[in-house]
Amino acid sequence: MASKKTKKAPRATSREGMKPVARTKKVPVNDGLSRAQIEAANAAGPGAVADLIRGGSRKGAKTKGPAKGKVAKTAATPAVPAKAAKPPRERDPRLPRPGAILTRTFENKEIKVEVLDAGFKYDGKTWRSLSAIANEVSGTSWNGFLFFNLQTRATKAAMPTETK
Repeated sequence: MASKKTKKAPRATSREGMKPVARTKKVPVNDGLSRAQIEAANAAGPGAVADLIRGGSRKGAKTKGPAKGKVAKTAATPAVPAKAAKPPRERDPRLPRPGAILTRTFENKEIKVEVLDAGFKYDGKTWRSLSAIANEVSGTSWNGFLFFNLQTRATKAAMPTETK
Protein backbone atom coordinates (compact mmCIF):
# COMPACT_ATOMS: atom_id res chain seq x y z
CA MET A 1 0.00 0.00 0.00
CA ALA A 2 1.55 3.26 -1.09
CA SER A 3 1.13 6.19 1.18
CA LYS A 4 0.74 9.61 -0.25
CA LYS A 5 2.29 12.57 1.46
CA THR A 6 -0.15 15.38 1.62
CA LYS A 7 0.66 18.97 2.31
CA LYS A 8 -0.82 20.27 5.47
CA ALA A 9 -2.33 23.69 5.40
CA PRO A 10 -0.52 26.22 7.59
CA ARG A 11 -2.19 26.76 10.92
CA ALA A 12 -4.10 29.93 11.18
CA THR A 13 -3.27 31.70 14.41
CA SER A 14 -5.27 34.47 15.88
CA ARG A 15 -3.42 37.62 16.84
CA GLU A 16 -6.34 38.94 18.77
CA GLY A 17 -5.48 40.31 22.15
CA MET A 18 -1.78 40.72 21.33
CA LYS A 19 -0.26 44.13 21.80
CA PRO A 20 1.85 45.47 18.96
CA VAL A 21 5.52 45.79 19.82
CA ALA A 22 6.89 49.29 19.36
CA ARG A 23 10.13 49.25 17.40
CA THR A 24 12.76 51.72 18.39
CA LYS A 25 15.35 53.16 16.07
CA LYS A 26 18.94 52.40 17.03
CA VAL A 27 20.80 55.59 17.76
CA PRO A 28 24.54 55.56 16.99
CA VAL A 29 26.87 56.30 19.86
CA ASN A 30 28.39 59.77 19.66
CA ASP A 31 31.99 59.16 20.69
CA GLY A 32 33.55 61.98 18.68
CA LEU A 33 34.87 59.71 15.92
CA SER A 34 34.10 60.29 12.28
CA ARG A 35 32.76 57.57 10.02
CA ALA A 36 35.98 57.74 7.97
CA GLN A 37 38.11 57.11 11.08
CA ILE A 38 36.05 54.09 12.04
CA GLU A 39 36.19 52.62 8.53
CA ALA A 40 39.96 53.22 8.27
CA ALA A 41 40.53 51.50 11.60
CA ASN A 42 38.35 48.55 10.55
CA ALA A 43 40.37 48.23 7.34
CA ALA A 44 43.70 48.43 9.24
CA GLY A 45 42.88 45.47 11.48
CA PRO A 46 41.93 44.63 15.04
CA GLY A 47 44.91 46.41 16.62
CA ALA A 48 43.93 49.70 15.02
CA VAL A 49 40.35 49.27 16.17
CA ALA A 50 41.56 48.73 19.73
CA ASP A 51 43.77 51.83 19.51
CA LEU A 52 40.85 53.84 18.21
CA ILE A 53 38.65 52.65 21.06
CA ARG A 54 41.34 53.45 23.65
CA GLY A 55 41.75 56.90 22.17
CA GLY A 56 45.13 56.39 20.53
CA SER A 57 43.81 57.92 17.33
CA ARG A 58 42.20 61.33 17.54
CA LYS A 59 40.36 63.49 15.02
CA GLY A 60 42.65 64.47 12.20
CA ALA A 61 45.30 61.87 13.07
CA LYS A 62 46.23 59.26 10.49
CA THR A 63 45.35 55.67 11.29
CA LYS A 64 47.94 54.29 8.86
CA GLY A 65 50.67 52.09 10.37
CA PRO A 66 54.39 53.02 10.32
CA ALA A 67 56.46 52.65 7.16
CA LYS A 68 58.59 49.52 6.80
CA GLY A 69 61.82 49.68 8.76
CA LYS A 70 60.73 52.61 10.90
CA VAL A 71 59.80 52.36 14.53
CA ALA A 72 56.38 53.69 15.40
CA LYS A 73 56.33 56.56 17.87
CA THR A 74 53.81 56.05 20.60
CA ALA A 75 51.80 58.99 21.77
CA ALA A 76 52.19 59.82 25.43
CA THR A 77 49.09 58.59 27.16
CA PRO A 78 47.78 60.45 30.15
CA ALA A 79 48.74 58.78 33.42
CA VAL A 80 45.85 56.76 34.75
CA PRO A 81 45.66 56.96 38.51
CA ALA A 82 46.24 53.56 40.08
CA LYS A 83 43.37 52.02 41.98
CA ALA A 84 43.46 52.91 45.59
CA ALA A 85 44.71 49.93 47.55
CA LYS A 86 42.10 48.35 49.76
CA PRO A 87 42.80 48.78 53.43
CA PRO A 88 43.92 45.53 55.03
CA ARG A 89 41.06 43.40 56.18
CA GLU A 90 40.42 43.46 59.88
CA ARG A 91 41.48 40.22 61.55
CA ASP A 92 38.60 37.98 62.61
CA PRO A 93 38.28 38.12 66.39
CA ARG A 94 37.54 34.38 66.54
CA LEU A 95 41.07 33.56 65.35
CA PRO A 96 43.93 33.06 67.79
CA ARG A 97 47.14 35.09 67.47
CA PRO A 98 49.58 34.33 64.65
CA GLY A 99 51.91 31.51 65.65
CA ALA A 100 49.22 29.57 67.52
CA ILE A 101 48.63 25.92 66.62
CA LEU A 102 45.08 24.65 66.09
CA THR A 103 44.61 20.92 66.60
CA ARG A 104 41.72 18.67 65.76
CA THR A 105 41.35 14.92 65.68
CA PHE A 106 39.35 13.78 62.68
CA GLU A 107 38.85 10.10 61.87
CA ASN A 108 41.73 9.05 64.18
CA LYS A 109 44.08 11.51 62.49
CA GLU A 110 45.45 14.52 64.34
CA ILE A 111 45.36 17.70 62.25
CA LYS A 112 47.70 20.54 63.24
CA VAL A 113 47.31 23.96 61.64
CA GLU A 114 49.57 26.93 62.32
CA VAL A 115 47.93 30.36 62.30
CA LEU A 116 49.87 32.88 60.19
CA ASP A 117 49.50 36.64 59.76
CA ALA A 118 47.77 36.09 56.44
CA GLY A 119 46.42 32.57 56.24
CA PHE A 120 47.15 29.18 57.72
CA LYS A 121 49.87 26.57 57.29
CA TYR A 122 48.85 22.91 57.04
CA ASP A 123 50.73 19.95 55.58
CA GLY A 124 53.54 22.21 54.29
CA LYS A 125 51.15 24.42 52.28
CA THR A 126 49.73 27.85 52.97
CA TRP A 127 45.94 28.09 52.92
CA ARG A 128 43.74 31.17 52.81
CA SER A 129 40.98 29.80 55.00
CA LEU A 130 40.22 27.22 57.64
CA SER A 131 37.25 26.08 55.57
CA ALA A 132 39.57 25.09 52.71
CA ILE A 133 41.67 23.01 55.12
CA ALA A 134 38.55 21.40 56.61
CA ASN A 135 37.35 20.56 53.10
CA GLU A 136 40.74 19.03 52.22
CA VAL A 137 40.84 16.92 55.39
CA SER A 138 37.24 15.74 55.43
CA GLY A 139 36.38 15.71 51.74
CA THR A 140 33.19 17.66 52.41
CA SER A 141 32.22 21.28 52.91
CA TRP A 142 32.71 22.56 56.46
CA ASN A 143 32.70 25.89 58.19
CA GLY A 144 36.33 26.17 59.28
CA PHE A 145 35.52 27.81 62.62
CA LEU A 146 33.12 24.99 63.48
CA PHE A 147 35.53 22.31 62.29
CA PHE A 148 38.33 23.59 64.53
CA ASN A 149 35.94 24.36 67.44
CA LEU A 150 36.60 28.11 67.34
CA GLN A 151 32.86 28.75 67.27
CA THR A 152 29.83 26.84 68.45
CA ARG A 153 26.77 26.32 66.37
CA ALA A 154 23.98 28.77 67.14
CA THR A 155 21.05 27.02 68.75
CA LYS A 156 17.48 28.20 68.95
CA ALA A 157 16.39 29.29 72.37
CA ALA A 158 13.85 26.99 74.02
CA MET A 159 10.29 28.20 73.70
CA PRO A 160 8.99 29.35 77.06
CA THR A 161 6.13 27.23 78.28
CA GLU A 162 3.13 28.84 79.85
CA THR A 163 2.11 27.66 83.28
CA LYS A 164 -1.23 28.36 84.83
